[in-house]
Amino acid sequence: MGEELTLQEKLAIVRKHYHEHKQQKTIARELCCNQSTVSRVLQQFRVSASLEIKKRSGRPSVVSDEVKDVVDKGIKKRRTATPSELANEVMDKTGRRVSERTIRRVRHELTYYPVHASVKPYLTDTHKAARLAWCREHRRDSFKSVVFMDEMGVSIDYHRQLFWIKPGEVRPVRETQPTKLRLNVWGAIWYDGKTTLHVTKENFDQNYYVYVLQEHLAPNLPLGRKRFIHDRVPWHWTRVVLDWCENNRVSLVEDFPAKSPDLNATEYVWGWMKHSVAAREPHDYETLEAAILAAWDELPQTTIRHFIDHVNSVIEEIIAADGGHSH
Repeated sequence: MGEELTLQEKLAIVRKHYHEHKQQKTIARELCCNQSTVSRVLQQFRVSASLEIKKRSGRPSVVSDEVKDVVDKGIKKRRTATPSELANEVMDKTGRRVSERTIRRVRHELTYYPVHASVKPYLTDTHKAARLAWCREHRRDSFKSVVFMDEMGVSIDYHRQLFWIKPGEVRPVRETQPTKLRLNVWGAIWYDGKTTLHVTKENFDQNYYVYVLQEHLAPNLPLGRKRFIHDRVPWHWTRVVLDWCENNRVSLVEDFPAKSPDLNATEYVWGWMKHSVAAREPHDYETLEAAILAAWDELPQTTIRHFIDHVNSVIEEIIAADGGHSH
């Protein structure tokens, strides 16, 4: 593929990145183009929501390297800086008055693109030590024999602040404590299948959790020589739940560390589903539930396998971070 891409080739890049969750270097290799080309196409899509190349009329204004340097340093100093704030900084530093439109163009030329901060749980030193020990212990494991189970909270309205980064830079992390959301869902995935999805307004406790396992996991049992992973929330490890698991031959990975959603492949499925749910623009409980169930039904098994395979890469990232957050 040449570097002058057709619209269909550009659409393939967007699909592989947003729907198949492939990295830019992987897409470049599959489509036989440069990684910089992939980055440019994704940048265009993020900024304009279009892949058409618009012809520009007139002579483009020349922005000095001094102005570009001020904008670059301004963004690095404060990733949430607005065009207005950056224009004021340029005025203060150089005495030149530039428009917000020019700032946006400079920001684009500097290859910045918008992202939301990754919301991740707060980690104490104890959490980090446990995560690091678990990753080292299970570094060579194959997760093709694991069933991942998890709950997710879904909110109709969810707004987050934009940060500006360049390709290859790590997305900012915003640590937060768990919050009560509008609908709760539960599901389980494994390399060759998934359960039906449970959607409820109810909050989970040990008895409700056992009810959900009986309704949605039990019909799939036994699942051969599988191990089961769920996180360390209190109701997962009560006597009631442990007895149900034992009676149904559900072998839990008991040393799974707390505060480790990045080690549960279901979390990546939730991320995939939230994009699908948002695209349906639900406006009430009924449409939200319908959007959630539709996203689960449309979830390809190849995507599930990709997320399960990804856990081994996450383990390496956590080890490199001494138990801290993966990327």
